[in-house]
Amino acid sequence: QSERAALRQLAQHRQLPWLLVECRADPALMEHRLLARAAAGTDASDAGIEVLRRQRESAEAVPADWVAQHRVLVNQGNLEQLRAAAVALLADWAG
Repeated sequence: QSERAALRQLAQHRQLPWLLVECRADPALMEHRLLARAAAGTDASDAGIEVLRRQRESAEAVPADWVAQHRVLVNQGNLEQLRAAAVALLADWAG
């Protein structure tokens, strides 16, 4: 939480717009993706399912006063679908 708050404060100090984009996916899908990348040897990260589970357990809620700058991006598809959703989200936010 403190890292997000520091970035928010920096943006506000510099009078820059800011947006917190929270990416979500079904936990079973995320675990499947991690296992597939590990099996294929294409994942540069050494973080596996246990790291993912710890991250989920320690995730902090977005503060209530951030609602106007918080968007959720659900990633249940492939990378191209995620990219398209992110582009649409940012276009909508930018107005």
